[in-house]
Amino acid sequence: MPTSKHSNYRGFSITTRCTDLHLVDRRPRRGFSALFAVCPMDPNGESWQAFLETIFATSDAAEADALAEARRSIDELADAPPAH
Repeated sequence: MPTSKHSNYRGFSITTRCTDLHLVDRRPRRGFSALFAVCPMDPNGESWQAFLETIFATSDAAEADALAEARRSIDELADAPPAH
């Protein structure tokens, strides 16, 4: 069963979800993958998500990586020059 965590960063809501791959496809060894979804606080803003491909030994490591990737994507959006 996936586990979810929620946090806020720079005016965006972030949800990370971690999945134990052993429970999904009965892998012989445990491994964890994660994804993130980002939603702006502004209801008219754009939201996005990413399904990350890296597999980690622990759920904490997978969730930390997903949160870092989500924050990085928010930083890139916030620091991008305005579109004309």
